[in-house]
Amino acid sequence: MDDQTAAISLSTARRDLERLVMEGTTLVALEGCRGLARMVFDHLGIQEPISSGGHATFLQEVLKNVIDEHMQHAIKRLRELPLRNAGHDPSFQVAAAGELLRITNQELFDEVISRRKPMISETWSELRNKPHNQGVAEEFQLRAAIWVGAKSARTGERRQDKFLDALESAIKVYIAKRHKGLRVLVSESAVSGSAKDSDATTSAAPGEPPNPISVVSQTAQTQEALAEEHVGKPISDYAVNPLLLGIHPAIDLGPDTAGLDKLPLYVRRLHDDKLAEYVKRATAGESVIATLVGDSSTGKTRACWEAVRYLDDEWRLWHPISPSEPEALLESIARIGPRTVLWLNEIQRYLEAPLLV
Repeated sequence: MDDQTAAISLSTARRDLERLVMEGTTLVALEGCRGLARMVFDHLGIQEPISSGGHATFLQEVLKNVIDEHMQHAIKRLRELPLRNAGHDPSFQVAAAGELLRITNQELFDEVISRRKPMISETWSELRNKPHNQGVAEEFQLRAAIWVGAKSARTGERRQDKFLDALESAIKVYIAKRHKGLRVLVSESAVSGSAKDSDATTSAAPGEPPNPISVVSQTAQTQEALAEEHVGKPISDYAVNPLLLGIHPAIDLGPDTAGLDKLPLYVRRLHDDKLAEYVKRATAGESVIATLVGDSSTGKTRACWEAVRYLDDEWRLWHPISPSEPEALLESIARIGPRTVLWLNEIQRYLEAPLLV
């Protein structure tokens, strides 16, 4: 896929997400989201045409899985993060995007309301009955705002672009993490006349290309295929949204900073040269260790990212975070391959967990 085609695909995918905010994620609405489906298939490296409407069920499954995964993770982070910081956390932003798309988990939303009570100081009914929060669209905007610590539908509307940015990045990460497993299922389901495609719900209509999408789901076959691949994804993929690694974003100054990069310009310091030297020695096969020490928000995580972001394309980065940091690490640590950066941001979450004792 050339750069121009990629730009068109991503642009169309974004328009599809914006349309879903207006229409919700019904199968009828998702049938029209061919740009979003194309983006997913491009990230899987699959160029086969998509049969009419065949991508709707697949997209619905992907969106639900991505959003539910981040909502679950956000709840766990809510027990650790100061309430005022949650608006900058990608999981909360993806959860907010889910509310805008009308994909929610009412039990988790009720817990968010409960835990945010000290900040919002009002019940859901009281917030919902305020004049500026009334209306169908306003209700979903208000629900989105609650996830990031606000209590006005206007916040959900104003930050829609940021929420959808986070969701688009999360979709790409989700696909990258399951890349091989999904491709295996796509290839197998595309075999004409295969016994695996004999079920009426997975076979293509006469004259149409095979529809591989409808069988892509959370099955035992998917898990078996995933177990054979190495964890992580190319480091360059994280350049789309390094905030997923726990790096602090630039300070949001409102409309004046609209369109600017999410990360501030990086100014190298003396320790960056030392880190670069350690990384160079490690990639050459030497066993080395370095400890970067500093107060909170002094740039330790960003410095580590700058030290590894330009490694060769054969290097991967694995950031185990879902369903929880220790569970993710224990579940897949055996699948760490060579030339992999193991990214354990906020390492105390891994080391202090009962699962690791």
